Amino acid sequence: MKFSLIFLAALPVALASSLAYTPPPALMARAKENPTACAFPNEYRVSNFEGQTNNNGTTLSAYKFTFINPATNSTTACKYDEGSTPEKSANGIPRFACNNKAVTFSWSSEQQKLAVIQSVCPGSNGQAEYEVSGTVPITVSCVSGQCKATPTSFNGVFSNLKAVKRSSVVRKHRKRGVAWSYDIFN
Repeated sequence: MKFSLIFLAALPVALASSLAYTPPPALMARAKENPTACAFPNEYRVSNFEGQTNNNGTTLSAYKFTFINPATNSTTACKYDEGSTPEKSANGIPRFACNNKAVTFSWSSEQQKLAVIQSVCPGSNGQAEYEVSGTVPITVSCVSGQCKATPTSFNGVFSNLKAVKRSSVVRKHRKRGVAWSYDIFN
């Protein structure tokens, strides 16, 4: 019993040494306190990437894939089409949410790269204060407007950890006038 507790307590430190990014000390302390709620993912997998194109394969007009992250025990479907609404991001690059809202993505047709961003280590309010990101090159070949990735599964590495920047809510304060009631019949 004591060995398993020591092992679990040392797990975040051991994982941090194999990561491509360096978590801040406060986040490391939070992961040490609760390793099941705050995991530092290193790798992820993208599988079954398929798409459609309207212009001979140079730009995808729609695509879908499955995101798998064993470290956070998450698997979610992700898709983009003409009805997809981008989320705002700090760097201005449009991101699109997967079925699991903790995972967002962005596709670069020019580089044939998929950027994946995952929220990690939620705070006491349930919202993640940090997110990890990484890119994975995906080779896509298209025939008659239908595109498939070769091979069907790609391994990516999370290479960056950033604090989540949330935009503050801006409210307009309008001056309200006084409504006067006139009784014209008296």
